[in-house]
Amino acid sequence: MANTYIILGSITFYLVILVQLTACYTITEGSNYYRYCSSGYYLRITYARWYCSNDSWTVTNLVNSKCNYNTACTLYATSSWLGGDPCPGVTTYLYWTDGCYSIWGNWGSWSCPGDCTTQTSYRYRACVKPNGGCGSAPAQNIACKRLGCASSSDISRTTPNALYYSLTTDCFVATGRTSVAFRVRASNVVYIALGSEDSSTSGTHYEILIGGWGDTRSTIRFSIGGTACVNQYSSRLSETYFDEFWFSWTGNYVRVGTGSSPGSNTFMSCYHSTPYTVNFIWIKTGTGTTGEWRFPNDVACTHLTNSYVSISTNNPSCNGVSTYACNSGYKQVAGNTQRTCGYGDTMSGYPLVCAVSTCNIDIVFIIEASYYTSSIYSSLMTVIGDLAGSLKVSTSAILAGVVTYDNIVDLEIELNDYYSASKLDSNISSLSIASASTSRNLVEALRVGFYDFFTMPKGNRFTAFRHYVLIAKTIPSSTGTTYANKFKLNPRNQFFTIGISPSASLTTELKAIAGDNSRYFQISTPDDLYPQFNTLLQKIAVCPAVTIVPVTVGCKLDIVFIAERYNLRFIKRFVAEFTDSITISSNGVRVGMVLFDSVGSTVFKLNTYTSSASVRNAIESISETAGSGHLVDKGLIQARDDVFTAAGGDRTDASNYYVFIVGPFASYPESVAKDIRSSGSNYVFAVHIGSSYQTNYQKAVDTCGDYTKYTHTSLYNDLVDIKDTVLQKITSCESVDITTPELDQCVFPQ
Repeated sequence: MANTYIILGSITFYLVILVQLTACYTITEGSNYYRYCSSGYYLRITYARWYCSNDSWTVTNLVNSKCNYNTACTLYATSSWLGGDPCPGVTTYLYWTDGCYSIWGNWGSWSCPGDCTTQTSYRYRACVKPNGGCGSAPAQNIACKRLGCASSSDISRTTPNALYYSLTTDCFVATGRTSVAFRVRASNVVYIALGSEDSSTSGTHYEILIGGWGDTRSTIRFSIGGTACVNQYSSRLSETYFDEFWFSWTGNYVRVGTGSSPGSNTFMSCYHSTPYTVNFIWIKTGTGTTGEWRFPNDVACTHLTNSYVSISTNNPSCNGVSTYACNSGYKQVAGNTQRTCGYGDTMSGYPLVCAVSTCNIDIVFIIEASYYTSSIYSSLMTVIGDLAGSLKVSTSAILAGVVTYDNIVDLEIELNDYYSASKLDSNISSLSIASASTSRNLVEALRVGFYDFFTMPKGNRFTAFRHYVLIAKTIPSSTGTTYANKFKLNPRNQFFTIGISPSASLTTELKAIAGDNSRYFQISTPDDLYPQFNTLLQKIAVCPAVTIVPVTVGCKLDIVFIAERYNLRFIKRFVAEFTDSITISSNGVRVGMVLFDSVGSTVFKLNTYTSSASVRNAIESISETAGSGHLVDKGLIQARDDVFTAAGGDRTDASNYYVFIVGPFASYPESVAKDIRSSGSNYVFAVHIGSSYQTNYQKAVDTCGDYTKYTHTSLYNDLVDIKDTVLQKITSCESVDITTPELDQCVFPQ
């Protein structure tokens, strides 16, 4: 009997018959018998006896050697062929049993290559003929992918029960595709659900069944378990090997076919007048069956690297983890050092942002919390929380807080409230609006940032840049540009703005506040900010190319600021701003401070603090309780008698600068000021706010009309405008010669 062939689909199965019919024979002495087998088989004698009535020999091995395991053999019942006669003179017989056996054994196992891509796998049959000589071995081949061999070009998935599994865990989605080719091995029905959402229970779905009803029918449905659009009756699953199929969704049609080329060998086509959105793919096999699936592994993420960033570990494959590091001399200020590749060419987290190692930034998010943002406030705070959560929050990198505003401004989160990005994120995200007004006081929100938020007692670091990030949806009644420009006079203050569906006038306002169009961002909804995170972070988390250089003072100066206890919010910031420009030390410039109302009081002396940072912190820590008077002379006397003393840190080789700050109130400091100036090394400077009583304060700095040490501004808000003017005056070096000029005798040029 020859091989039997069974053809199923495109695979040929060989049913191998290893033994043909066996038989037994007896021939009389002197006769012979011709025995033969079919091609591919050899004759094997299983038993042979050369015998007579009173004796016998077993000649099995002898006969096999004579026939030599050939396909055919003539057996002789002769003493010469059988090596003698067991019964001389008596009739002798040759009895034997034999069979025809295949010269080839069973098929060997299929073997898989190291990485199955387009390779073909082979298997062979071994020669089992006892004396060999079978010739070329039979071979079979099959594409290794139909065997299910491992392949880097494949996504492998097993569905062991009747539950749907999403392919998003393998980073494989329908978004961006119109067709998918795949392979599957299963003994019963396989299911594919094409969904609008990543869920098998919500959203819309097309459901494809292949090999259902005992592998007799396939169908396309309009929903999971729903109405069939089309049925096709045939067997589709081979069970032993992986079968190739494809499905597609284009226009109004969902189609299914065989093979690896979508569009060819279509066996189902479903028309849908209102086609569903297809974003996700779910798979399963029927109850009691196991499915093995292969989908193309064409998912890879794209690295997005910013300046000064290197890739340490490069693994952009699905679920692969890549690591990043800042270049030498730079540190992490935002983003993530480790990111995992997910579906849709998306990486977890955000691109690493690096800045120079010496860069520190404190950020205030100033957020409109009015009636007009109430409907989006929750989602807006979630997005801002996520943005803040992607920052490198620490005392050595970035700190951040939040101010919200409608008609009232609330300082929600201070810089020193949280030193963890995750805590900052969760607390920003949980902020809510108690009541929202239609009024928006943007000007006060900016002032809160400048005067109240960025203070050292609230966590502002002395050397940090101060970044204002304003998020607004509606134009306020009063422009904030004027104030932003005032605050930007100090280069540590940097502004960035985000408009949410802004009007043309708001867009203009926000661009003006930012001062640079590249610092303005525009979105329609809060979620629209996520794709812009990387660009935004490279702005707000990176120090500007600005160098803060203190004024060079070529002499020793002892300076005491003498401030009225009134509107201290503005005066404190005005004086504190000088610390960015003056290097304070024990052997260069020393600073003290006195407050006055109806009396004078010392805040700190010349030898209390020996650094600019400590002086600024002390100034910003002053209580803003208003006093009941405005007597400048009381402040001058307090400075002279308690601060400009040896115990207070006054030096004989340093000029003494009395710098008083007073508003539009009546006070008569001329007499005391004259007395102070009479020592020759004492100089009085006046900073006057308002238009009243100018003469009183001008005469305090000079009796004879030289009012260069007098500086005037109209409003407390405008003090920051004259800071540089005052700075230039109080850092100039005056004589320290001890003389007593004739102050009552003014000499005028002829």
